[in-house]
Amino acid sequence: MREYVENVRRQNEESERVIVPKSISYQDQNLENQQDTRSKPGINEVVEGSGTKRLEWVISIKDKLEQAYINDDRTSWGKLCIYKVPHYLHGNDKKSYFPQTVSLGPYHHGRQQTQSMECHKWRAVNMLLKRTNQGIEVFLDAMIELEEKARACYEVSIVLSSNEFTEMLLLDGCFILELLQGVNEGFLKLGLA
Repeated sequence: MREYVENVRRQNEESERVIVPKSISYQDQNLENQQDTRSKPGINEVVEGSGTKRLEWVISIKDKLEQAYINDDRTSWGKLCIYKVPHYLHGNDKKSYFPQTVSLGPYHHGRQQTQSMECHKWRAVNMLLKRTNQGIEVFLDAMIELEEKARACYEVSIVLSSNEFTEMLLLDGCFILELLQGVNEGFLKLGLA
């Protein structure tokens, strides 16, 4: 950034003429500095008395771009991948858009219709722990480490507490792993049938 500012300052000292494309209007920025304007087809040539206003303006633009980059990096715009179905799409068609048997993730977590499957999720956690000979702490720590990234994936802010969200990640994740394991090895063999 410093190099750029020095470069622009040097250019302004060497030449006080600035060529601006006609389609871009910088009238507000140039009114104070403008000494002479000549019209040529497609180009507005502005002769400035001092390049300091232009330099300040360019620095201001660069600062705004840098802030936008920082904000974009901090926000989850690029990370969003789990969206909520807008009401205008699902209307009153609850059977097509809301889980009827099992809820995965925070959007429908705790819904009455899916509560009966929660005990099966806990069974899946137990089976995974037995199969891997790991303690629950290993899996909890992994979910705690992923919590911020996982929350950033959702379109809307998740109202679950840190513990609730982490527990949901653990339960749902283990359930999916065991479900896939059952498809691969057979549900009877795993004791899921």
